[in-house]
Amino acid sequence: DGFIFDYGIHGLFPSQEDNKKIINKIKSLLGDELETVSKKTLLYFNKKYLNYPLTLKDMVIAMNPFMSFLCFLDFLKARLKKKFRMETDESSFKSAMTNNFGVLLYNRFFGPYAHKVWGVRPDLLNSRWLGRRVFNKNIWLLIKEVSIKLLKLREKENGYSQQPNKFFYAKNGAQTIAEKMANEILKKNMRIVVNSEIKKIIHKDGKIQGVIFKKDGKDIKIDCDYLISSIPINDFVKSLEPAFPEEIIRSASQIQFRAIIILCLLVKKERVLKAQWNYYPDKEFVFNRINEFKNVLPGFAPKGKTGIGIEITCFKNDKIWNLKDDELFRISLENLKKLNLIKKDDIEKYNVVRLPSGYPIDRLDIKVSLDKVFNELKNIGNLYLIGREGLFRYINMDESIKTGFEAAQSIIDKEIKL
Repeated sequence: DGFIFDYGIHGLFPSQEDNKKIINKIKSLLGDELETVSKKTLLYFNKKYLNYPLTLKDMVIAMNPFMSFLCFLDFLKARLKKKFRMETDESSFKSAMTNNFGVLLYNRFFGPYAHKVWGVRPDLLNSRWLGRRVFNKNIWLLIKEVSIKLLKLREKENGYSQQPNKFFYAKNGAQTIAEKMANEILKKNMRIVVNSEIKKIIHKDGKIQGVIFKKDGKDIKIDCDYLISSIPINDFVKSLEPAFPEEIIRSASQIQFRAIIILCLLVKKERVLKAQWNYYPDKEFVFNRINEFKNVLPGFAPKGKTGIGIEITCFKNDKIWNLKDDELFRISLENLKKLNLIKKDDIEKYNVVRLPSGYPIDRLDIKVSLDKVFNELKNIGNLYLIGREGLFRYINMDESIKTGFEAAQSIIDKEIKL
């Protein structure tokens, strides 16, 4: 139909120093098929769209003057306590956010949004992924920004305004990267098997010996010298033959992922939103985020139309997960009407995609279980775990690709030594 959808918008971000080498490799692979895009992200809060990642200035703009003043004082109190080391525990999401932004901002935004997305109380979530995900500035710079806004002082052109972030995106969608890599593999007379189900992973004497998978109704075994795996780590442990000790299996069962449902809408409008990523933290909306792909690149939808991906997080087999497609569409459409974005006549077609292992739920209480599982897997010398699901890390696409390159390089180095 002339539309391009991805499972979310996954760009390559050159601002992250560690990713530059990986991005250069992808550039050499894609050539002129990799486009530079200006990043635009908005958050719907208190019936206003704010820039995201959040600055304190944005939060102040969204609230009435009295509440803004209280939040600002609470923020200063929190940051000064942190500066003078009066608050040092930042192990949980809640403690890290209250120490950096104050209790009021946490209660109004950060806490409810985290609970909605992850389905777990924020005081039970690990904070270690926050460095990549939450915007954080020097306290005095934030004070300067807020003061200028509140006092309506003129902002200098060469001042502290943050320039729009840039990222790279494949002009035919993120899947182009995988397709190009696959083509290079096939050129070397190697084989790729898709649409298959892993049944068993055979190991013996500290080595993966082979994989049994089902293809077209038949069980097929492949022997292997090395195994690189990106499947969810809990499913990986369940697939091992012979089975790991019962204690390790119990530990693996404690590892959880948050599922994602993506409702893809083909819309008969040139644009629906102003940003690529649009966040909705309020509980009244069933979805957490809406991606508009035409805001990434105009070629992602025909002229006069656009495609949006509505993301809903849940647990596999819970009430939301088990909703029929038409019911999910009905509920989402009601929410979109509340936002004055889309009415039913605007929809040309829709499709629902369910991803059972979208986000690792990094709870504080599973560290012991994770350590047991990964320490046991370290005893398998020819096994390499990669990606968000294989490593149980909340990482971006470029970081996930990097783990694959690192695994490949490690195997090459090992073969050279041999």
